[in-house]
Parts: sequence; C-alpha cells; structure tokens
Amino acid sequence: MAQNKSRTFTTTVMIAILVLAVGCGSPGSKDEVSSVPVITNNSEEETTNTAPIDTTEPEEVIEEDVDDLVDYMMATNIANYVVAANTSLPEDVLVISDSSALLRMPDSDEIDELKARGEEDFYTVADDHNYYRYLAMQFLDSVKTKTYHTSARYVKYAMAHGDTLTLDLKDEWALPWNFILFNTVDLPMIGDIIDHETDHSTVFGGGKVFMDEVYYYKETNEFSAPAYYRDRYDAATHQYLKDNLGEEIFSDMEIRRIRLPANLAFKYLNIDGLNEVMIFNEQNEHIVSARYNGAEYYDGLIEGGFRINFIPLSTFDSIDYRTFTYCVSAQARSNVVLGRITESTDDSTLFKLIKKDIGREGRFVWSKDAKFVGGDLSKTYAIFSQSSSTGELSYLHKYDGTNLTRLLNNEAGWAFYRIYPTALQSFNEPVFLIYSGKPETDLTFVQIATFTGSEYELLNTMWLTVE
Repeated sequence: MAQNKSRTFTTTVMIAILVLAVGCGSPGSKDEVSSVPVITNNSEEETTNTAPIDTTEPEEVIEEDVDDLVDYMMATNIANYVVAANTSLPEDVLVISDSSALLRMPDSDEIDELKARGEEDFYTVADDHNYYRYLAMQFLDSVKTKTYHTSARYVKYAMAHGDTLTLDLKDEWALPWNFILFNTVDLPMIGDIIDHETDHSTVFGGGKVFMDEVYYYKETNEFSAPAYYRDRYDAATHQYLKDNLGEEIFSDMEIRRIRLPANLAFKYLNIDGLNEVMIFNEQNEHIVSARYNGAEYYDGLIEGGFRINFIPLSTFDSIDYRTFTYCVSAQARSNVVLGRITESTDDSTLFKLIKKDIGREGRFVWSKDAKFVGGDLSKTYAIFSQSSSTGELSYLHKYDGTNLTRLLNNEAGWAFYRIYPTALQSFNEPVFLIYSGKPETDLTFVQIATFTGSEYELLNTMWLTVE
C-alpha cells in the first residue's frame, strides 16, 4: 500500500527518538557530528512564497529537533555497529550467509533497563514496534524472504565475495528493536520497520529484475552471465579494470578466467539484484537457483570481457553447453510462469497470414502456454523465421486466431536472429529474449522485449520492471 513519505519519515523518527531516549545512554565517547543535512518536504501540494515567515519558534526547540535527527541518523548508520576485528566473540555467535531480514528484540536485561528509565515510555514504544513488526513479518512472508528472530548481541554476516562483517546490536547507538536487511552482496542495511516495503525493494533490487543468457562451466560448477557497467562504458575504465585484476581462477586451451577484486566489481559493475538468480532452460523449466560468486575477466573470447559468476545452490541434471540457458533475478519468483514452450504448427491460416505480412515463405513456430492459449489460438505469439543470405531472421507476431499483428522485427538496422519466450512475464504477457545482429557482420547482442500494458518495446538494459 502506498504511503505518504513525509508522514512515514516523521513517524519513524518519532519512534526512533523514543527508543533512543529510553534505551540509549549518553553518547559520550562518540565523535560529535559537525553538520546535519537539510531536510525538505517534497510534497506534491502546490505552495507559494507569499505567506510571512514565522521566526517566533524558540531557538532551543530547533536545536533539540536537530539533536534528535542526529541521534536517528547515527542509530541507522551501519558503520556505528561494526565490531573491531580483534573483538572476542562468543562461540555461538549468529552467522548469516543468505539473503534475509533480521528482526531483533531487546533481551531481558535490556528490557529491565528500559523499564527503569521510563516504564510508560517503554510500553508505548513496545506496542508501536510490535504492531509494525507484525506488518513487516506478513510482508516478508508474502515475498518469501527468510527472516531471523533474535535477541543476541552479535551477528556475523558472511558476504558472497568472502568478506565477513560482525555487528554489535547492543552498541551504544543501536536500537533495542532493530530491523536489518541483507542481500549477501552489499553491506547490511539498518531498515525502517515502518517503511519496510520500500527498504526491502532498495536492498533486494529496487523492483528491478535482471535477465540474460548464461553459460555453464562444468570445470568449476559455475554459471556465467555478461557483466554490465554501472555507468556508460568507456575504454579507459575498461583498461583500468584489466590492469588491476587479481588471481587466475581457471585456464585451459581456450580461455583464462581472472578474478576482478570485489571492491572494483562493486564500484564499476552493476550487480544490483544479482545476489541470487534462477536458472532456466529453453523449455522454461527451472533448472536450479544460484548465488553470486564474484566477477571475472574472461580472456580468450573474441575480444575478452567481464562476466558475473554464480554457484548453484543444489545439484541438478547436466546441461548441454549448446542448449540456450538464461537467468532471472530471484526476487521475480512471483512473475514466473513455468513451462512456456515453443512448438511447431501447420496451421494453414496462420501460414498464409505470415506469408502475406513478410512477403516470402519460410518456417515458423509459436510460443504456446495453457494460460495464454486456453485450448485455442487466442493470445498466441507467432515467431516466424526466414532464411536469408545473412542467416536466419525472425519476426514476432501476435495471433488471435483470425488476425495477425506484427509486434517486432528489427531495430535501426539490427536484425532479429532468434527470439525466445521466457518464463518471466510482465502485465501477464511473456517477456522475450532476442538475439540481435548486424547483417553482413559478426556483431551480435541480446535484448529484452517486454510488454508495457499496451505494446511490446525493446529495452536498452538487461534490468526491467515487471508488474
């Protein structure tokens, strides 16, 4: 449900302030914050500057508001929770290595201390938090996010690239009731229990789904997908990354794989939403899920390039390297329709319509799914392919059993060689992966065609928003 952001922020600060006032001692040893960002209200209501400015509010009230805001900012800064590497930890410290949410409650000692500082305030804060905690748990369950519940002091996060980060959840700035989100790739985030849906989207992909072709490397039991830069590609950045590669991971007669250090991968490559992916075959069957395992430079390809690697989370049947295989971000589970396949057809009416539209004969297949076909040809996608001097060209049509509508066939001189309907859907329509190429050249690349609610369009990114 949509929320008013300014109201949500104000409520969150108020609860945090109560928690800090009841549960935190004087900062004392912490360094003072020398400056505070200016907070503005960006509401959509129209405003004017004709009203006189009220300057009668006492200065000490403004200072208290700023102090409260500073306390809130410190309590939600993950850096203030990090434990020094030489800290002695209990043997039973909670270790988290998977994408998850953590909901922390104060332990018995903390509860006694909170009550001693103000029992009425304690119950106010506890009641408020229990209510928002219940809403957050319902949401986390609905999106299938694993959730940890604890009152422990320490938690150690094991990140996908090998680093670990230990947090002290009873640090002087820490909130006794806490909400932490972790996607295994980025640093854990101290979340907002009230605006949990927004923070969940921020941590687990922001609603953006990644999809692209992958290759399976049997030698290292890894899947590999193309890597993309966070910003526009430039030769200088590409060369800088090549000059700062790490250890060699694998080498044979055809290729060398060299690790890109994690800090450079996070800074220059877009790995949003890639903490876990689902792997599908050409029949749109879910083969296995896999987790992020770092970025590498593959030396030995035609021009070489950076790729993202994923380790399978379970065993699976062997894959023929010649078979088309692709990945989808795991947060898109609810937008997946399994088993959408491509079948041949000898429908003479469809054949005549395509021949008339294209202007020449050829073979063709259609994308078929029980949900879309329903026993007839309504809402069926026809993928027509024709042979030419430059190879096989493909065209995407929509066929309702009577009428044929061409949806896509090329873009600015780039022809479509192969069109694959995927398990992912948008607005209840299939999303397509399309191999495009420049005729008379060896240049090829993969594009996504997604339904917008009224028509198909090609994306210039491999991240998409699905409804």
